[in-house]
Parts: sequence; structure tokens; C-alpha cells
Amino acid sequence: MKNKLIRIITATACITAIAATSGCVEVPPNEGRAAFESESLDIALTVVIDLSGSFSHTWDAAGFAHFQQLTDLFFRESLGAESRLTIGQLSGNTQTMIWEGSGHDLRRSFQSPADFANFVKASIAAADRGSSPVSQSIANAIRYVEGTPNLTPRTRKLTVLYSDLMDTGSSEEDERDMLETLKRYTESGGGIALYYAEPSVRPVYLQKFANAGLNPRSYCVETRLVARPPLPSFD
Repeated sequence: MKNKLIRIITATACITAIAATSGCVEVPPNEGRAAFESESLDIALTVVIDLSGSFSHTWDAAGFAHFQQLTDLFFRESLGAESRLTIGQLSGNTQTMIWEGSGHDLRRSFQSPADFANFVKASIAAADRGSSPVSQSIANAIRYVEGTPNLTPRTRKLTVLYSDLMDTGSSEEDERDMLETLKRYTESGGGIALYYAEPSVRPVYLQKFANAGLNPRSYCVETRLVARPPLPSFD
């Protein structure tokens, strides 16, 4: 009887040891770990292109070439970084996103910055070139950026608008909304660049931004008269 009891105890011990080493023992869940994990963003760039009739010539003559340079810069700066690029078009009363992805997606999908720029040009060729709700679109673009997953206080956020800034579709309420949104965005470290504005409109926007209390280092407004508008820095 004693030998039988010893054999039962020994067998039980062996089964327990085997279960522990073979993964049969229940493993406590890894609390706090998300089902879908991704890296925090280093760079978040959003570009909106004005397709209204008043800007179409400037876009074709100069804006598109500058966009190619911006794309090339993003290609280089996003190497080895977690990045997000979003391209949108502004026409009529809607803002439609054309493309969105990471820097890795950009390099996998397109052989060069020129290929991507040509893709964007083809995508917007048939767009409705109606009114131009600039204030409304700036606010919408900023909110889209703010909703980007994995933003952190260290993410370098930049929004670029190619437009003559001749606003024909926004209300006074839209303008107030734009300035409040920009204030919040720039205070969180975001920057905005407005390229190819009509010369008469530039001082108006600079005054609006100053009155709203925006940091002058967080924005730039360049007119169509500037031969080579400076590219933004992602540093």
C-alpha cells in the first residue's frame, strides 16, 4: 500500500512538471497591451491643393513643381522614421482625400517623388473647379491631422496648402473656426505653410494670424510672386 501511494505521488508530480514545461499551464494575460500596436509618429505631413478656377493656372505653372520638391523632401526626411502623409484636394464645397499612407507606403507604391507627383496630378485633373472655401478647408485639414493615430507631443506636424487664398465659399463663422483651430494646432507644435497666395491677400492673412495670437514661427504665407518659395523644415 505504501509503495502504491509513493507511485501515485510520483506520477502526479511528473504530470505537473510536464504540464508546466509544455505550455499547458494557463498563462496570465499581458494586461495593458493593445490588440493592435504601432509606433508613435515622427512626422505627419498633410497637403491640400486648391483646385478652384482662379488657382488652376498657378498650380500648373509653378505649384506642381514646388509640390514635387516637397514630395522629394518628404521621401528623404521620412527614411528611417515613422511618418504619415495625407494628400487632399480643395474644390467646390468639399475636400476629398486623394492618398494617405506612411513614408514606407510611399516608397513601395511609387518609384520616385516624380511618379507620386504625377499620380496626384492625374487624380485631380477631373476635379470640380468651383468655389474655394479656404477657411473651411484649413480648419478641416487641421482637424484631420489632429485625428491621426499615434500622434505624440514630439511628432513634427506640418500642414501645407497650395492656394491663392481667394476665399469664395467660407462664412465668418468658418473663419473664426479656422483661427481657433489653428491656434490650438500651433500651440501643440504644429506648423502651417500657405503657398502661392495672391499678393493682395497675404497681408490680410498675416494680420488675421497675428490677431489670433499665433506664434510667427509656426506659419508662413508666400505669394505667387516668389520665384522659389522656401521649403519647410522637418527638424
